Amino acid sequence: MTGRASDKALKPSAIVVNPGTHPEPRALAIGLSRHGYRVAYFTGSQFDGRSTTGKMLKLISQSAYDARVLPPSFCEEIEVRTKGFALELIFQLLSRVKSGWSKRLMVTRSRYVSARAAAYVRALSTPPKYVVSQQTAGARVFMCSGESTRVLMQPIASQRWLEGELAKEASRNPSWSHALQGLDRDREQLADMAIEMQLADVFIAGSHLVRRSLEADGLGPTIVQHYGVDDRVQRAPVMRRPEIDDSPIRLLFVGQVNQRKGISYLLEAMRQLEGLATLKIVGRGSDLTLRSILSLGLKNVSLTGPFSTERVLVEYQKSHLLVLPSLAEGFSLVVPEAMSTGLPCIVSEHAGSHEIVTHGRDGFVVPIADSAAIVSCVHEIRRRPDLLAQMSEAAARKGRTLTWDRFGEAAAYELVTER
Repeated sequence: MTGRASDKALKPSAIVVNPGTHPEPRALAIGLSRHGYRVAYFTGSQFDGRSTTGKMLKLISQSAYDARVLPPSFCEEIEVRTKGFALELIFQLLSRVKSGWSKRLMVTRSRYVSARAAAYVRALSTPPKYVVSQQTAGARVFMCSGESTRVLMQPIASQRWLEGELAKEASRNPSWSHALQGLDRDREQLADMAIEMQLADVFIAGSHLVRRSLEADGLGPTIVQHYGVDDRVQRAPVMRRPEIDDSPIRLLFVGQVNQRKGISYLLEAMRQLEGLATLKIVGRGSDLTLRSILSLGLKNVSLTGPFSTERVLVEYQKSHLLVLPSLAEGFSLVVPEAMSTGLPCIVSEHAGSHEIVTHGRDGFVVPIADSAAIVSCVHEIRRRPDLLAQMSEAAARKGRTLTWDRFGEAAAYELVTER
């Protein structure tokens, strides 16, 4: 599938490989296009709505279509090549039934899209200036792109750093080690990641936390640009935070429910805050992790499962604070999303997105694995009822500056002018 028909015969100056639906490669593709590069965009999960695939999926499921269709403006500007979309459909089906094969199929999809992009590169008489890949999909296309600048988009800290942090946590808190996530990649995927990281000429990351983890492995240089906020969230109205009164403060957690997100430390904080705060946990977790949470019997904690973007927006607007005590991240997108609606955040210093939070002004930054620090932040809000309104206004101002257009333009500018 392609974008503008007139561009079909032109050799692209840049190739962007994004097997999934990550927003950052798409934003960079637009940024490169606006800097004068012809861009071919290889994806396994997204499509031009005018294509046969798009029309068929729309008949099957409007929600699936809405989640994967590329904007018409993108398809007019970028040459879109969707490869292996059947694998994406099977992956989504297996994910819903919690099949153990879903993760393996995701790896297969990434390899297939990368291989098709590699074949495209080999067929070009003139190599593209840039070959860009999302993490885990770069090995095959990078191996045939020796004359191009190979750019790896790295959304999370390096595997070595991640493994080290999670090993520390397993030792520190063994009773929750079953809920750690991030050590479950198979050997073939780890081998692919090692190849793409060694071949990459430049990395693009959403935080300096990721940059430092790469530098510790002798990798770089790394362009750092904080990630953006979904357009649907940006368009949502900024809501005045509910006033603090004698009722409990409403806390919100949004994301994968596992120990890498520091969930046990948040639950311990809620035990100490019984009667003073409630917590709503929105997200998907393993059956074992969810049973562990329920076994604690915390009456001020509720589990909802995953919500749509629209329902998450409602929760942002109803809550007083978002809490994300992550132990190891890259740049958590829920933080700028929440901030853009005026919801201040309590984030750990390993969330990546803590870099956009100014402690005491538009949110709080706390150490990792520190329940007492979370409790202290809630008490601070309780002691100073005016603080929440001030933080809410400051958070909204900052969050509204974090758009994907800004990310794509800034990352592309630094790439083409300094690399």
